Amino acid sequence: MKRILILLLLLVAPYVHAENLDDGLYDPAPPAGSAFIRFINAGNDSVAPSIGDKQFDALEARQVSAYFVFGKGDAEISFGGQSKELKIEEGQFYSAILNEELFVLADTPNTDRTKSQIQFYNFSTHEALSLKTADGKVTITEGVAPNENRVRPINAVKLEAVLYKGDAKVGEPSTINLKRGMVHSAFVFPETDKIIWVTNTTDTTK
Repeated sequence: MKRILILLLLLVAPYVHAENLDDGLYDPAPPAGSAFIRFINAGNDSVAPSIGDKQFDALEARQVSAYFVFGKGDAEISFGGQSKELKIEEGQFYSAILNEELFVLADTPNTDRTKSQIQFYNFSTHEALSLKTADGKVTITEGVAPNENRVRPINAVKLEAVLYKGDAKVGEPSTINLKRGMVHSAFVFPETDKIIWVTNTTDTTK
């Protein structure tokens, strides 16, 4: 009987140990009712954003942060010597963008976990840009004006995309492997005709 008990303990111990190892491996889930804000530096200088008295690391030119977790309510965003008041609403996603001026865009979360999602942001000086497949046959997002964004749910595929201004192709195609349940942001920054891809993430540690 004693021998059987020792064998049972030896079998159970690795599972208990493995369960304890999992503790702390994952960031805690955001509190219920949270909102999410990220920062996008479309300018040429390194700048550090803040919201209220909460400071964040400096972003280099054309760099995009993760989303940070906030509670709902009124907040003052400061970025590159400019400030903007924002009413943060529960469950919403926001991008605070510095592109000569500071402005905020509302982002659309992915509610269909069986699909991927593309968010296209035009920070260029072109009047409007569309995102299409490289062969030009399929329009992913159409006619996005400067400092605006559009969203498109899409199947999780390997995508080769290119910019179009009207019927004219702009720049070279760019390839990304879209992941199911994820949101992928496509940015066009000032003075470039290049697509920069960022897979959206959330930082719950700050």
